[in-house]
Amino acid sequence: FEPQFIYSKSQAAAGLCSWVKNIMAFHYINENVRPLRTALAQANAELKAAMDKLNALRSRLG
Repeated sequence: FEPQFIYSKSQAAAGLCSWVKNIMAFHYINENVRPLRTALAQANAELKAAMDKLNALRSRLG
C-alpha cells in the first residue's frame, strides 16, 4: 500500500492511499492519547477539588 507505486497508476488513487495511511496513523496514535486525556481530565478535577478545599481552609484561618 505505497502511494508512490499507486501514483504511477493513478494520481487520484495515490491521494486516497495517502489519506487512508494518515487516517490509520492518526487512529493508532489516538488510541494511546485518549486514555491519557481522560486521566488528565480526572487529575485536573481532583486538583480543583483539592484547591477549593485548601482555599476554604485558608479563608477559615483568616
